[in-house]
Amino acid sequence: GGTTSQRRNLLLESDEDLLKPESRREWKVKLAKGGFDDGYETPSNADAPRSFFGGLGRALFGSEDIPDHAGETAETSRVEKVYSIHGKDELYLWDEFASSDDEEDEVVNTYEDEQAVKEKPVISRFSSPGAIFESQLIHEDMLIQHQTDTPITGLERVEDTRPYQISPRARVRKRLARACEIAGIISESRFMELGGTVVLLEAIVTLIDTSRSQDKESSTGEESKTSEPVSSVVVLSPASEALAEVLLCEIAIRNKDRLASLWSSVLENHYAARMRTLISSQTEEHDISRIEPGTEKCVTGLLRLCACAAQKEGIANEVIGSLALLTETATPREIEELDKHISEGTWRICSSVDGLLNLNDQGWQRLLMVIQWCAARAGKSVTQSRQSGRSAGLAEDDPGLQAYRSLHLILHAPELLDLTPDSVADVVGTLVSRTAEVGCSKLCLAGIDLLHVVQSRLANQICTSFNQSGAVDVALVAKWSLVLISISKAAGDTQDMVVRSQTISTLTDAFLDKQGSAVPPSVLRVVLPQVCIQFANERVLTLLENEVSMVESSEDVMIEFEQCVSLIFKPFLHHAKSIVHSNSTATSSDGGGDLETIWTALLKAMESLLQIGEDEMQPASGNNAMTPGMLRWTLKELASEHLRNVIMVLHAHGVLKGNPAPSDGLSIATWESIDRMSFCKGFVAEWRQSASHTDIPCAAVEQQPNESINEQ
Repeated sequence: GGTTSQRRNLLLESDEDLLKPESRREWKVKLAKGGFDDGYETPSNADAPRSFFGGLGRALFGSEDIPDHAGETAETSRVEKVYSIHGKDELYLWDEFASSDDEEDEVVNTYEDEQAVKEKPVISRFSSPGAIFESQLIHEDMLIQHQTDTPITGLERVEDTRPYQISPRARVRKRLARACEIAGIISESRFMELGGTVVLLEAIVTLIDTSRSQDKESSTGEESKTSEPVSSVVVLSPASEALAEVLLCEIAIRNKDRLASLWSSVLENHYAARMRTLISSQTEEHDISRIEPGTEKCVTGLLRLCACAAQKEGIANEVIGSLALLTETATPREIEELDKHISEGTWRICSSVDGLLNLNDQGWQRLLMVIQWCAARAGKSVTQSRQSGRSAGLAEDDPGLQAYRSLHLILHAPELLDLTPDSVADVVGTLVSRTAEVGCSKLCLAGIDLLHVVQSRLANQICTSFNQSGAVDVALVAKWSLVLISISKAAGDTQDMVVRSQTISTLTDAFLDKQGSAVPPSVLRVVLPQVCIQFANERVLTLLENEVSMVESSEDVMIEFEQCVSLIFKPFLHHAKSIVHSNSTATSSDGGGDLETIWTALLKAMESLLQIGEDEMQPASGNNAMTPGMLRWTLKELASEHLRNVIMVLHAHGVLKGNPAPSDGLSIATWESIDRMSFCKGFVAEWRQSASHTDIPCAAVEQQPNESINEQ
C-alpha cells in the first residue's frame, strides 16, 4: 500500500505538449468556463448561477444542476445537448482516471430505484451505444452490491475498505480499455497494409464528421433527414472528438514512411474540411459559442504533421502548404485563441534546418505567412502596462517571441543563406511594427537587428549585381528601400527613446558599413532622398513642435536631433567622392545627375528647418533657464554648422563655387536656396567668401565635419 502506479492518459500525445504547463492550466480553465461568450444563452438560463467550480464540474462530468423555470415555453427554452442518461456527451476535459462515485446518485443509487429509473422520463432523444453498455454494467454492479445475503468474511466490513474500492464507472472504464486497446491500434498500424491503414483513418474521420453534423443539427433545431434510427447515430462528446483527432495524428506519425499516401487520400481533405467549417460558422453565426477541444487537437495535429513531414522531401511542401488554411482567410475566433499553440508549432517546424532545406518557394511563402500571423499577435501576454514607462515584459510562450525565434534561426542559419525568400523582410517588419505599438522595447530592438541583417544582404546583392552587369537591379533597390522604410517606421510608432535612437543609428550605419559603402551612386540617388532625408526631416520637425518634451527632456531631444541631422549629412559626406565622380562622368536621363538630385533634396530639407520662429532667440551667457525658443535656436545652430561643413566639402571637390559663373547651375541654385534660409542670413557672406578660395585640401575638409560634430 501507499504506492501509486504511473498511468498513461489516452489523450497524452507522443510529442511534447505545445503549451507550457501554466498555459495548459489556463487553457483547461478556459475550456471549463466555456472560453468566450456562450452564443446560445437565453433568458431562461441567463440568471442561472455560474461559477468556476460549476463550470469545471460541467466540463469534467457533463452535468450541472439547472434550476427549474416554471412557465418556460418551447420558444424561450434552450435544448440541452445531452444525448445519454449520464450527460457524458458534454464532456470537454478528458480524464479517464477521475473518480466519479457521486455521478448521477439521484438517478442510479439503489436497487429499489431501478423501477423509478425506468419510469423517469429521459431528457435526451436517444442514448449512445457506449452509454447503454455503461449503464448496463453499472446496474449489474449495483444489484450485486445491494444484495442482503452477500457473504461477509467477518474479518472486515465493506465500509472499512471504501478507500481501496474502485468506483463503478472506473470498473467500466477498465473493461472498455481492455476491450479496445488504443495504444495497440496506434502501434500495430505500422504493420498493416496501406489499404488497411487508410480504412482505419477513414473510419475515424467518418466518426468525427458524423458526430459534428449531428451536433450541428441539434444546435440549430433542424430535424435529421436521414432514415437511420436515432439509436444508430454516433454521438461524440467534445472530449471524445479531441481523442479522435489525437488518434488520427498519432497513427499518421507512426506511419510517417507512408505519410504521402495517407495525406493525399485522407488527411488533406479532413483538415481542409475542418478549417472550412470553422470559417463558414464564423461567417454565418458571427460568433462561436465556445472553444471546442476537437478544434484544438485538429490544429495541433496539423502542426505536428507539418513538423514530421518537413523531414520528408517528397511531401514537405504539400503538408506545410496546408498551413495557409490558418491564415489565408478571415481568422475565426477559435483559431485566434490557439495563437500560442500555432506559434510553438511553427517554431518546431523552423527549428529543423534540414527540414527547411526541402521547401520550395511555395512552401517558404506558406511558412512565412504563419510566422507573420504570429508576429502580428505579439504582446498579447504583456506582463507590465505601457503607462508605467518601462518596457513591457512578455511571457516565454508569447506568439511574437516565438516568431522572433523562428526568424532569427532562418536569417542566421548558414545553410539557408541563399534559400530564404526576400519576403522575410515583410514578416520582420510586421514584428517590429507590432512590438513598437504595444511597447515591447526589447523585442522591438531585436527585430530591428533582424531588419539590419536583411538590409545588409540586399545591399550586398545590389553591389554584386552592379559589379557583374554594370547596371542597377531596380527590383533589388525597391526591396532595399522598403526594408529601410520599415526600420524608420519603428521610430515613429514607439514612444521609447532608446528604440528611436537605435533605429536612427541603424539607418545611418546602413550607408556607412562595408556593404553600404559599396552601394553605387545611382542607388543612393534613389534611396537617400526617399528614406534618410525625408524621414530625418519629418522627425526633426516633430521634435521642434513638441514644446512639452523639449522642456521636460531637453537632453533627449538634443541627442535625437543630432542623430537626425547626422542621418541627413553623414551618408552624403561618406559617399561624396563617388557621387561627385559619378556626376562628372554621366547624367541621368531626366537631365539631373546623382549629385544634383541628392543635393537638391538636402537643401530643401534645410530650408524647412532653418527658418527663424517668433519666439526663438539666442541663449544669453550665464542663463541656465532653457526655454523652447532658446533650445530651437541652439539646435538650428548645430544644423547650420553641418550645412557649412558640407559646403566646404563640395567646394574642395570643385563642384561648388562662391562666385559661380552663369553656367554653373549647381552653385547658383545652392546660394539661392541658402538665401531663403532666414537663420543663415548672417553666415552667407562668410560661407561664400570661404568657398571662393581654390586651394583647400579635399581630404582635410572631409575630416572637418566629424571634428565639428565632436566639438558640439
